[in-house]
Amino acid sequence: MGPRERAVARLLPPHAAFALVLLLVPFAWRRRSLWLLAASATAVGIAIGTSSFYLPHYLAPALPPLLILYAVSCGVAARVSWSGHRVGRAAVAGLTITLCGFGVWNLLSHTPLEQAMTRPIHWTRQRDAIARRIHAEPGKHVVFVRYAPSYKSQNEWVQNGANLSRAELLWVHDLGEPANAALRQYEVGRTAWLVTVHGSTSAPELTRYDAPIQVLGAIAK
Repeated sequence: MGPRERAVARLLPPHAAFALVLLLVPFAWRRRSLWLLAASATAVGIAIGTSSFYLPHYLAPALPPLLILYAVSCGVAARVSWSGHRVGRAAVAGLTITLCGFGVWNLLSHTPLEQAMTRPIHWTRQRDAIARRIHAEPGKHVVFVRYAPSYKSQNEWVQNGANLSRAELLWVHDLGEPANAALRQYEVGRTAWLVTVHGSTSAPELTRYDAPIQVLGAIAK
């Protein structure tokens, strides 16, 4: 995409052009079958609006009704004429080709989220770096994850496989004593670590868990 195309994209991004066509839907409100489509798309929008975290694929349930509403709106726009000329058809054709072009371009390019995930400060990169440092040590390990108060809770470090007993590296939440001591007593064959996660503002801190293990056999059982 050249500089001219990028400038046009900034002035009228694809989602704005898509929404502009959807504004023509009220002209077709006589068709009651459209009410259910509009209601379902609106319900998805409300559900996403109440969420504390958003990713583009969350809109997938609303895509089918939106595409149908877009097709209906294109039918309304295609009937627009100016000075005896069907300018609506040309506008709809041009807009559809433009949207398809932007769709192909988005598939071939990296999204802002994908670009952010390649940066060293991204939480997945930080977690992988901590895992590599611990895997360099012999034996099995258990990592207690302590989140700073400002950390985003949806970026969850504690993720494990299905077979916890055979995992070389086990991620757990830092619940304080005596809960941590009970788990260390149960996983006595693992080296205990403590990682304090601050987010993208600073690097995580990794230290050995040096707190003494209390004898809590009953709790461990």
